[in-house]
Amino acid sequence: MNFKTYSELSNDIRKHIGSLHALDIDLVVGIPRSGMIPAYMIALGLNLHCTDIDHFVRGGQLKSGVTRKVSRSLETVWDAKKILLVDDSIFSGKSMKLARNSIPASFTGEIVELAIYSSIRGRNDIDLYLEYVSHPRIFEWNVFHHPILSRSCISIDREVASILREGEGHGKTDVVKSNDFSPLSATYVHSLVSVEGEENRSDIEAWLAERGISYENLVFLDVRPGSASSSRFEAAIEKAFYYKTSKLEFFIEPDDNQALGIFKESGKPVYCSSSNIIYHASAMRGLYTNPASVMTRLKHQSQFFPVPIKNVLKFFYRKFSK
Repeated sequence: MNFKTYSELSNDIRKHIGSLHALDIDLVVGIPRSGMIPAYMIALGLNLHCTDIDHFVRGGQLKSGVTRKVSRSLETVWDAKKILLVDDSIFSGKSMKLARNSIPASFTGEIVELAIYSSIRGRNDIDLYLEYVSHPRIFEWNVFHHPILSRSCISIDREVASILREGEGHGKTDVVKSNDFSPLSATYVHSLVSVEGEENRSDIEAWLAERGISYENLVFLDVRPGSASSSRFEAAIEKAFYYKTSKLEFFIEPDDNQALGIFKESGKPVYCSSSNIIYHASAMRGLYTNPASVMTRLKHQSQFFPVPIKNVLKFFYRKFSK
């Protein structure tokens, strides 16, 4: 599982900022939502205006802040003679194609398409990409909105603890605690796990329904507290067993020690949301511990292989994906 953070995104853009400057762009246009992040980074690096694709299609006006002036003064987006159309990544190419096709033919300027990350080397369906990041991949800015959540398990211990505190009358304060925030909202997750017991199920189900979170399994491990360290160790063992014996491909755990423990016990990818790190095995070990993920990656790359190799990979994909 390949992973990119905000910091790495910024560094990757900065490495190529000279090449982007050489394109002589007038305006940076981002594809919402994820494409706006690198679009603004590039625009700030080049000291240019930035807008989103919808505003550009409408031919809207441009504004800049009062602290500094941009290097290319434009009144409207269509005053630009050359634009850089930006997305954070490209996989199938559909998002970039839709954005490009939405631009009216009446705009006569030049359009340069750019994705920061591509899952395919040497592709010809886009003008430029900065870095190759193979599939499967996930980014810090979309980890809680990624399709892989439908094949994932997420620890909700912190959410459960917050709900139980509120039930005891300790949650209604003017101080917002960082541990009480949950990035989970309006999504589908295959499995949600907690160290708490079944007696809390109704409260947790109500909380999940209120936030629009649907799921296949809600698992209560009922790990009774001993010492803090032993409880975390036991919780990691129980979570790892559930994860390892399932066909799930990804686990999200906020506790650093538990995240590492779950990875060591399961051999499958684990994302620690508090330290922003993914623990994952080597490709060879991953083929043994998490074959479905490895075969999915090969299936994506196989579209560029000769037909005989494609057929062999299809056979193994069907075998390991069952």
